[in-house]
Amino acid sequence: MRYRHAIALFPSILTPALMWACHAPSRGAPATEAPAEPSEPGSDVVAFVDVDVVPMDSERILDGQTVLVRGDRIAAVGPVASVAVPPGATVIDGSGKYLMPGLVDMHAHIFAPDELPLYLASGVTSLRNMNGAPMHLEMRAQIATGALLGPTIYTATPIIDGVPVYWPGADSIDDPSRAESIILAHKRAGYDFVKLYMNLDQAGYEAVLAAARKHGMKTAGHVPTRLGMHEVLAHPIGSLEHLWAYFLTPSASPALQTGAEILRVEAESWLDVSEAEMQELARALAQAGIWSCATMTVRKRAPMVENLEAGLASVEQRYVSPLVKNFWLHENGYLLLSKEDYETLRLSYGKMQMMVRALRDAGARILLGSDTPNPFVLAGFSVHEELVNLVAAGLTPYEAIRAGTRDAAEFLGQDRELGSVAGGMRADLLLIDGNPLADVRNASKITGVMLRGQWLPAERLQHLLDDMVASFAASSPTGDRHH
Repeated sequence: MRYRHAIALFPSILTPALMWACHAPSRGAPATEAPAEPSEPGSDVVAFVDVDVVPMDSERILDGQTVLVRGDRIAAVGPVASVAVPPGATVIDGSGKYLMPGLVDMHAHIFAPDELPLYLASGVTSLRNMNGAPMHLEMRAQIATGALLGPTIYTATPIIDGVPVYWPGADSIDDPSRAESIILAHKRAGYDFVKLYMNLDQAGYEAVLAAARKHGMKTAGHVPTRLGMHEVLAHPIGSLEHLWAYFLTPSASPALQTGAEILRVEAESWLDVSEAEMQELARALAQAGIWSCATMTVRKRAPMVENLEAGLASVEQRYVSPLVKNFWLHENGYLLLSKEDYETLRLSYGKMQMMVRALRDAGARILLGSDTPNPFVLAGFSVHEELVNLVAAGLTPYEAIRAGTRDAAEFLGQDRELGSVAGGMRADLLLIDGNPLADVRNASKITGVMLRGQWLPAERLQHLLDDMVASFAASSPTGDRHH
């Protein structure tokens, strides 16, 4: 079944069980250990002084500010002349720099803890993990206690699918009456939201949504290929991922079972769509309150698989784990398509750019997401590529950044916790060179990251990356473990 991995271009990547089998926890991986150094005696206050703040409450810059952080919270934000720095505080000179909220990757797949430094070094201080497993609940708990250094994790349930399930290990709704017990079990286990998948039939889809609503769980996922967008608009899901199957004609049965086939058909579904049809759908999505996590980068990079050497050259190869690199390779059965299919993917990307612009113009909500680790979509780095792609599609830099800060926080129900720079908010912050509202690429010019009040200067971030690279060598998968 070599082609089954190909569908991972837009859906979730490996099953949780296979994640562990492929990539056992690294032996002595210092890259993700919480630092043991005690905080400076006498004070837990950090002060960013004379920094220009990008608060993300509106499209504005607050010049010459002092931002005080106490513990894991922002204690004060105000002009330098009006905010006193307490004696003993750690002072960070912000002159000539900009302070913005940490980014949220709203579509990520975590393979193993030793990849977490990639997110931190790129300023991703929170992420939405899109295929949950007990390992992610454990990882989230370790991060919360400080035993593991990484972004705050909001994790999906395991995939909930119809019959047959596309991925081994997914929950199958073969009987709609089972939906509530499955959802309730996942809520009690501690998962944050429900992930719906594309082989659900109408009864199963509606039963999962009803159960999630009853038990107060948000939902995210794909347009089921048997139902199509009409059913999703009639029974709205929280967020739709990748713009997947927005214009795909529903199939009466899950006949498209190879990843290559369904990927080709889905890409072709975009080619004859008019701008007017996109605008009509965008207005319908806005009215239904459905968010779109576009993950444009994964579609843009997919055709690079046709030329692996060029694709690998486009990323920082030393930061790619052996597991992920093997997953990208043709000989491991990933994304085997024809030359014509690769060209169709390229053409569909242009259509998706138009759809993102239509969503923006209609006031439909957009989320920032990467869908790492699909081919040449590197954790952390790809979030900044996605920001650039969103701007190229028609968003302003402010709108693109908002999709991964304030709007992400709103979707997660965490808008009083993260997504803006203001008193009382969690101290997840990026110190950068250059105004990101003038050029979104400036958001990647990171000189330091504050993670829940812990300051990680550029030197510390590089040390985490170097340790991560060393951990890859210690945990390299061998033989058939990655198949």
